Amino acid sequence: MLVDVPTAAQIIGVTAACLDKWIRREVAIGMPALIRVGRARYFRRTELLRWLRGEINDADHTRLPAPVEAPALPAKRPRGRPAKQVLA
Repeated sequence: MLVDVPTAAQIIGVTAACLDKWIRREVAIGMPALIRVGRARYFRRTELLRWLRGEINDADHTRLPAPVEAPALPAKRPRGRPAKQVLA
């Protein structure tokens, strides 16, 4: 199960801004890999809980995350004013 950054912050017990700072500066040693899907950022819940209990070591941290398939993008709407209807 994937959890987003604000939910992960609640699980850890810190603010979302603090967790963002940890992610950007890589402050937390051995923190689980961050999964990015577009602009969204997620953690695997099981890895996050293992990290909190201290079960993840540095060897686990160097492992690359498995690739995640991005969802299909919706069809785009045309922009601007619609074409004028001419009645003949």
